[in-house]
Amino acid sequence: MNKKLNWVSIGISLATIHYGLGFLVGSGEAIYTQGTKGILYALASAVGLFSLILIAPFYLKKKYPIWDLMGNQYGTTVRRFVASLSGVWMVGVVASQILGGSWALSLFKINNYVSMIIISTLIFFLSMVNISKLSKIFFYMLMFSSLTLLIILFRIGVHWIPISIKSLFDSVPFFTFSDFIGIFLTTILVTFIGMDFHQFLVKAKDKENVVSGAIFGGGILIVLSILLLSVVSGSINTGLVANMSDAKQTVPSILLNFGNASIPFLGVLFSLPLVFVSIGSGSGVTRVVARTISDLDISNKIKVNKHFLTVAVAFLISLSGKSIINLIVSFYAIYVASVFIPFLLFW
Repeated sequence: MNKKLNWVSIGISLATIHYGLGFLVGSGEAIYTQGTKGILYALASAVGLFSLILIAPFYLKKKYPIWDLMGNQYGTTVRRFVASLSGVWMVGVVASQILGGSWALSLFKINNYVSMIIISTLIFFLSMVNISKLSKIFFYMLMFSSLTLLIILFRIGVHWIPISIKSLFDSVPFFTFSDFIGIFLTTILVTFIGMDFHQFLVKAKDKENVVSGAIFGGGILIVLSILLLSVVSGSINTGLVANMSDAKQTVPSILLNFGNASIPFLGVLFSLPLVFVSIGSGSGVTRVVARTISDLDISNKIKVNKHFLTVAVAFLISLSGKSIINLIVSFYAIYVASVFIPFLLFW
């Protein structure tokens, strides 16, 4: 815990919090259904990391979680309220992992509802054990999928990068007010006040490393956003996206079809890691939610296993059928709407 992080470590750590299944599979779904503006969530994640530059001096000084700081100022009730809301938006993240992972798994001719039950069950059991070493494996799987997307981009043509960037700028005038407020601003603000991000700020060597790390992390996400937009746009136009039953299968379908077009069954190797990533990420967040419930001092009132309760609620939420990004952002909005103004008054 006393190890001080340099700007490279901070930047990579911050970027990997946002860069998960929601970013990858959710943005792929949004690009397929909405066109270029589907990348708005991914870009907002990058801008959110840039915004940490503004809050860094505060957290370098205060260091403690937001619910503890506000609890000291406003009382125990506020502390529990803020901590509860933090748990609520993370339940939404678990739901998005179930949704994304199940649709990726359903590519292998498994009924989607059965896939959701399988993913939820595995998330629950994995959340009950210590998987600190396995978490690195899940991260490498995500990087493997990202590298595969880069290879796909070279295969379909890097000219899709300037085409996608031009399309992005051309589409800006068509972004609606709800796009900017509901997705863009909400994602930035949840990054600004989210403890997942601040935990790395307080471990920095100094303010300069925090600023450089936030810029580096944001830059990584911008590059990944452009890569994703270019690959999905190019794949749609070159016919690499096919045999889907839902837009949530866009990125898994690209990986599967690209692999199968090269060597039979190679598509399984390319697309299956996304399923494992959803399980690993979902189980990690589930453990955080369970600890949050314990920190609220209400454990004795909750007789059901906290990990099971978290996954069960997330499973029910995932049945809503929402798009992955809309699901994530709707839970972000609950947290931001309730906490941001009181935090500003405290700050």
